Amino acid sequence: MSHIEIHEIKRRKYKYEVTNYRTGKNIKHKWKYLGPVEPLNKRRNPNAGRKPEIFIKPINEKELKTLETATKSNDAFTRDREKILTKTDSRKSKLRKKKSKKSHQGIQCKKHCCLAER
Repeated sequence: MSHIEIHEIKRRKYKYEVTNYRTGKNIKHKWKYLGPVEPLNKRRNPNAGRKPEIFIKPINEKELKTLETATKSNDAFTRDREKILTKTDSRKSKLRKKKSKKSHQGIQCKKHCCLAER
């Protein structure tokens, strides 16, 4: 007959399969290790190791003009920063357009977002 036992070793729980067998008058036990009850490498934070998403506010016209002048700047840092800001803003605006098209496509919406577009 076999059964499963859980043993605690150094505050961690482990599963063992115990098979009982008889040799003469004695009863002996055969232990088979099955593994930990809780996994050892359990991730505490599911987003650990991932780069955070860059959050940027929408760029207004005044900021766009300053970014256009930054493209012609002699300073490498300002040129690179301008590229990053314009690319992230263009990606965000494309995502916003896609979401708005999908959510209101073919439906007459009376919300304030659709009334402003008309």
